Amino acid sequence: VRSAATIDHLALTAHDAATATMTANRINHGIAAGETLLVCNYRYGALFQATAANIADGTFVHGSVGGAPGNCSGGLGFAQPALCTAAGTSFKFSAGSLVGRYIGVGWYIGNNGRPATGGRSLYRVTRLGAEEVADGVRDMQLSYLVAGNYVAPTAVTDWGLVTAVRFDVTYEGPDRGVGTGAGSPRLQRTVGFTVNLRNLQP
Repeated sequence: VRSAATIDHLALTAHDAATATMTANRINHGIAAGETLLVCNYRYGALFQATAANIADGTFVHGSVGGAPGNCSGGLGFAQPALCTAAGTSFKFSAGSLVGRYIGVGWYIGNNGRPATGGRSLYRVTRLGAEEVADGVRDMQLSYLVAGNYVAPTAVTDWGLVTAVRFDVTYEGPDRGVGTGAGSPRLQRTVGFTVNLRNLQP
């Protein structure tokens, strides 16, 4: 899952699109040059790398130059195909737009080393390592909404047509003999929930 982690309610008070300079709602914003950030308002978001940052005046820059991976351009507007020039496609974010650090998190079901209570848990993994999130999670299946039908990942031929993701998570209790079937099984329940993809909604 790729998303933005909020930076203590950091928001913009101004954005000068011509100079690719953003001003934060506090001076010591904590952003450093080279960080990958996401800025968004109620209808639009942009991913970029900060090419400069100043905690003395509360500004940071999204210029067309920088370290790896760098920015396609200094503009944060959308164009198809992308316009990778110094100015690019301009877009000015309004005051109040939120800023967060871009992060990637992997989720998986793994063995927790406690077989007496089921032995399975939900884990999350980042660049800092893996951590256990919830004990007793036995299984997790994902399906994707394409043209009104939920399909398995292997059936998706065009990811641009996916408008929602359904999670079916199976939980298992620690006690034996309370489920149905042979072998003193544990009680299991499957719960489903759906997440709409915001950028693809009308």
